[in-house]
Amino acid sequence: MIKFGSCEPEKQEDNTLVKGKPIISKVTTGGGRDEVTAIWLATPSSLGSLSLEHDTHYWSNGAFNLVQLLLYVLGQIGPAHLIMSSYSFATDAVTALKRHMDKGELLSVRFLIDNRVRSLSPKPFEQLTTSFPGAVRCTSVHAKVVCLWNDDIEVSIVGSQNATNNPKLERGIIFVNSEVFEFDKKNLEIAWENGFE
Repeated sequence: MIKFGSCEPEKQEDNTLVKGKPIISKVTTGGGRDEVTAIWLATPSSLGSLSLEHDTHYWSNGAFNLVQLLLYVLGQIGPAHLIMSSYSFATDAVTALKRHMDKGELLSVRFLIDNRVRSLSPKPFEQLTTSFPGAVRCTSVHAKVVCLWNDDIEVSIVGSQNATNNPKLERGIIFVNSEVFEFDKKNLEIAWENGFE
């Protein structure tokens, strides 16, 4: 069983809230894996160290976005390749990704974003395509998926968070399972090939 950080709320046996905070929930990750303890997170660092043996389930109060989470994971696994999908992007997320690319922490990048971002969020779209020429494709997508990999590890993050700041309740899973990673990466690559610039 994994417990993240020191932000464990008070427990109560009947699965209710204690002092307005959610209690800990336990989720079996399947495939004979141990249970993972998850709580609502205020920051990605509340996750603690990434487990290489367990998939990590989490709830967030919207205090961090998908890019902040993937950069936290990247900091633990070392330089890696990235392919991701998001319904939308914020300019600060693009700036952060570009900084990590320039530092050599992101070895390659590909982004799959919803085709409506071009008209609904033209500034972030222009920044993304300018910062990462040839690495952005558009399609009809609502999935928020990140695949990070290097010679040592393959990580897939799947959740409700976009690459924007949105103070809403979010849910996600960080998979360290190679089969899940290959499933996600293959589907992102198919969508990438069929997307348009």
